[in-house]
Amino acid sequence: MLLQDLFDTPLMVLPTTNENIFICIYDFDVNVRLLRIDLSRKFVAPKAGDFPAGIILTSTCAVEATGKTDASEWEHAAVTVQKMPAREFNNGIVGLDLFLCRLHTSQKRLIDILKNWGDFPRD
Repeated sequence: MLLQDLFDTPLMVLPTTNENIFICIYDFDVNVRLLRIDLSRKFVAPKAGDFPAGIILTSTCAVEATGKTDASEWEHAAVTVQKMPAREFNNGIVGLDLFLCRLHTSQKRLIDILKNWGDFPRD
């Protein structure tokens, strides 16, 4: 279970070509981070102060941050989101629930962020 609050929240979980590994797109307030979830490995707590130590509330499997140098995972996430039909994207992304409507980032904006390795592009 990952931390969800007004500023930090998992946005979407994506499958990979390995059936035991998933990529979580996580909105970490000032940028977007990727988390690699590996169901085949046991959880090992990150060092205190390291991302994602403060956001993992509980886990039974490995959860590790994907670095900015892991270009293949960022590319995989961007391509997967880009190939999603709009309806699937809108059903799969988590957003701020205001009871009457749900606010979330647009598909194009998220793709731009993923292509920029998690940093918000300058508009």
